[in-house]
Amino acid sequence: MAKRPASSPSAKSRSGLPAKAVFQSAIPADIRELLGPPPLTDIEDAQAYEATLARVAQAVAPTDFIEWIWVKDVVDLTWEAARARAAKAARLSLGQRAAIEKVFRSQHYPKNSFTLEDHADKAHRAMTGAKDACADLEDALALTGLTEADLNALAYAAALDDLERLDRLISNANARRDTILREIDRRRDGVARRLREATSTAGPILDAHFEDAPA
Repeated sequence: MAKRPASSPSAKSRSGLPAKAVFQSAIPADIRELLGPPPLTDIEDAQAYEATLARVAQAVAPTDFIEWIWVKDVVDLTWEAARARAAKAARLSLGQRAAIEKVFRSQHYPKNSFTLEDHADKAHRAMTGAKDACADLEDALALTGLTEADLNALAYAAALDDLERLDRLISNANARRDTILREIDRRRDGVARRLREATSTAGPILDAHFEDAPA
């Protein structure tokens, strides 16, 4: 049940330079101002977004403001899809924790010596690998005849509606990105190809960023 510890976002870009220096050198200040603010929540890493935008811009080398808008739109949609994929993982994790709480509650009903907070705390500790809580979970599963695979299945079933909504969001983001790329194909030969290559690299980088972001 132990989860991989979250690591802090890197302060450097893939080139080894500080991310801020990369995007400042890749995106002219007047262009960056015209592109507007990034589509981020308050807890998301603006520097990671700017570094991603800079890397894609360096790969594509936009020649006018229309191409800069396309670059930003494609990066925004790539970020949106990565955010939704991270949300799917988080939703499954929450569902698994809820399933563990139910297993713990079933072992103490109808006793009143354990509160909801007790079960929630023990479920949290089982999810984070605390030995005593994991041992208690193994005992509780044995008594109920369930397995950890059953917990995962229950978590998936409980989260299914949310997962389907997130899948639609990912599909819509990808479809909108592909529409932009088709427009680029019609306007400038080569830009769409370079955007595809750049964002195919950026996508896994953003997935790793969201996976490593503190919960």
